[in-house]
Amino acid sequence: MTTFQEYEKAQDKEKFLVEAMDKHLANITPMLENEMYYEGENPFLATFQNSLTLEDGTGEKTVVDLSPTIKIPSGFFSIIVGHIVGRLWDNPVHIGGTDENGEDKDVDVTKAFGESFSSDMHQIATFSAIHSVCYAFYNYNKVEMFKATEYRPFVDERTGAHMAGLRFWRVADKKPWVVQFYHSKGYTEWTREDNKSTLIHVGEYTYTRKKPVGGKGFVDTTPVMAGEPYAEFPIVPLYTNPSRRSEMTTPIKAKINANDAKETGYTDEALKMKFIMWVFKGFGGNPNKLKSTLKMMKDLGIIASGDVEDTSVEAKPIDLPHESHEATLERLEADIYRDARIMNPKVIMNGGVTTVAIRAAMQREDKKMVGVEAEARKFIQRLLKVAGVEHTRITFTHRTLVNEIEIVQMMVQGVPDLPFEHRVKLSPAIPQELAEEIIASYEAEHIGMSEEDIEKFKRLMNGQAN
Repeated sequence: MTTFQEYEKAQDKEKFLVEAMDKHLANITPMLENEMYYEGENPFLATFQNSLTLEDGTGEKTVVDLSPTIKIPSGFFSIIVGHIVGRLWDNPVHIGGTDENGEDKDVDVTKAFGESFSSDMHQIATFSAIHSVCYAFYNYNKVEMFKATEYRPFVDERTGAHMAGLRFWRVADKKPWVVQFYHSKGYTEWTREDNKSTLIHVGEYTYTRKKPVGGKGFVDTTPVMAGEPYAEFPIVPLYTNPSRRSEMTTPIKAKINANDAKETGYTDEALKMKFIMWVFKGFGGNPNKLKSTLKMMKDLGIIASGDVEDTSVEAKPIDLPHESHEATLERLEADIYRDARIMNPKVIMNGGVTTVAIRAAMQREDKKMVGVEAEARKFIQRLLKVAGVEHTRITFTHRTLVNEIEIVQMMVQGVPDLPFEHRVKLSPAIPQELAEEIIASYEAEHIGMSEEDIEKFKRLMNGQAN
């Protein structure tokens, strides 16, 4: 952790920033590994190697490489992150405000945060789940993502408030670093050649913002002079969970590694035909005979049988334990979903699962999402304060799972006496924006209207009649 007070006390500010940057880069390996897991790789499998050393009677040693040729990562982490982020951020965030008449009205988030706000938030939330935190920089009615691998916050040592921050990146290895220091009124930019201890000054820049004029929030706006301070520091952290940890916890990482190692080893055994057991018959204990036999087998590219003096070689195929292998993988998969506190999709893939059972299975996930939403709400509130947008409410829409077939069957079989209009409004098979039109058409047909009148009535309901 770097505090703002430490920066203020530093005699050589640029040297202090270089040291802070180097400290940060020295500690991002876990975050980079988490990115690899998210992208479908498994760095653990790179170390998953094995070898066997054979020694004959003369002392000569032969090393046999048993490392897997094909390594199989599972991609579990991307599934976990995608599920958590998707449930909260796949749907737009609704921000309520008041218009000039004091009536409730949704704030246009695209005016406040740019046209790409939804996709920007999805990306920020994704890297927050991967790294434990991700930062949003509010810059002239748009939001820009600062990944935790490239940004180091400077916090107040008494309150922990975000006071300033150091950002750095480069387009490729051996290319110069771009280094930016953000503070309350703007930011300063330098370049840094490779890992040199000096910075080359580029320039100082003030923030550009919009100030509301007339009405509330961003109803009518006009640009104001660049450099006017924001209401708060314009870089806001988003945490995925209240514990402020990555979703790649130690238990989840260990089980993913075990799963991938198990799958890799099993598949490699099958592909390399290592399940053939070679039985030596008539071997009299002479190491030279065994050595010559192994040499002959190697020269012939592994033979099924052959005679070497009084020794014969016979191949005995052995079936790999498929059932126990699959049982182990299923157990690991179930444990991974349990540790991630999200529902295992296999619960509903088997079919015949009731809505009550689905909701019961989702209780652990629902409780987890309470914390995820709480952090998201604090993030949006701070972002709105930075942007100067007045609001009265923030609403998130969760995607949930239900058995819609069960609901339809219940309506048809279990509650036939419900009025028609109630069944229409309750049915998940009917889009609710069409419900009123269907009800009106049904009622018209049942009060003796002619077909021509019914068509006119339908057009009237659609707003097409004069």
